[in-house]
Amino acid sequence: MNSHKKRIAYIIPVVANRIGGIPEALGRGGILVDIDQERLSGPDLDGLAQTYLQEADRLLSEPEHYQEFSRLARLRAQEYQSAQGALSRQNYEKYFSR
Repeated sequence: MNSHKKRIAYIIPVVANRIGGIPEALGRGGILVDIDQERLSGPDLDGLAQTYLQEADRLLSEPEHYQEFSRLARLRAQEYQSAQGALSRQNYEKYFSR
């Protein structure tokens, strides 16, 4: 289980990059930060860090915001577990029905 999914399972809101498979993994259970690939290696890395800090500060300073993302993270964890269970059953049945 990757670290984002672990945090979701513990109902801790996540702030993450909107790149790769992260948006799919988090669903609505996390705050996604848009990232320009040039920012990763360019001079605006401080700007990206500032965006993360602003989102984290909002989570910590606004209890309603934190609670809403915790609720969404809990729902996402349940959806993920349900989907993984269904996939495991399908694979099990497919394998043993040969």
